[in-house]
Amino acid sequence: MQQTAKEQTVTATLKVLLVDDEAAIRGAISFGLKSFGFEVVAAADPREALAMLREDHAIGALLTDFRMPGMNGQELALGAQADRCEATALEVVIMSGHVSLVPAGSGTEPLVMLRKPFTIESLVEAMTESLRKATRRRAQGASDAG
Repeated sequence: MQQTAKEQTVTATLKVLLVDDEAAIRGAISFGLKSFGFEVVAAADPREALAMLREDHAIGALLTDFRMPGMNGQELALGAQADRCEATALEVVIMSGHVSLVPAGSGTEPLVMLRKPFTIESLVEAMTESLRKATRRRAQGASDAG
């Protein structure tokens, strides 16, 4: 699977923050995304992720596991989005092996569920679309502010 030039531009503009408490999974997903041109930063837990999000507004997509100790992916998404405005919009993709963990209209919008196990193609597609949406939202937010 190859990305088009337009997709490569989108994936190179904003970063993906990957959050998973399992180091092996974090490493494999990070490697896969980087091999497709994504800039990936990673956190081992939700609290570390929230600190990274406060410091780095170039993060345009949050890719998080649902089940983690201390805070689940939905709670992380709510906390992450609460600190962002449209000019620094953040899209969320939650990975889970369980169906219907996050109810529709739960406040974590925009939100994409990526069901485990997933293919690298479905991961790349979800992250490309998420970064594309974040880019559009940020452009709209900047024009609304100006």
